[in-house]
Amino acid sequence: MNRKTNQNYIFRRFQCGLTKKEAAKLCFKSVKTIENWDAGSSIPPECKRLMRMHAGREICGINDEWYGWRISNGGIVTPANEFLDPDRIITGAYLLSLGCEEDKRAMHRVLRYSRLIRK
Repeated sequence: MNRKTNQNYIFRRFQCGLTKKEAAKLCFKSVKTIENWDAGSSIPPECKRLMRMHAGREICGINDEWYGWRISNGGIVTPANEFLDPDRIITGAYLLSLGCEEDKRAMHRVLRYSRLIRK
């Protein structure tokens, strides 16, 4: 196996956790195409992205604000590598809904600055 063969196989099987058949179904390809990828053929970028999304390694960007977010171990990981489980997300959303106007303005400032720093 050459280096590219190893990388494609490792990406599909171990990083994304997909069998040949699962990858073929997910990417609307044949199992033979997946075997070709494992043998060193290039994996199209859109298929790599689908495989990463399926594995929870990437959240599909509806827009650029989701860049760097991912799903891991039953929660969401922020670009700052902070783990948010469902309870924290629900609690945060509820607390924000209770906030007064001053809290809402502060939240918008924090979000604006955090986005500037991320860029």
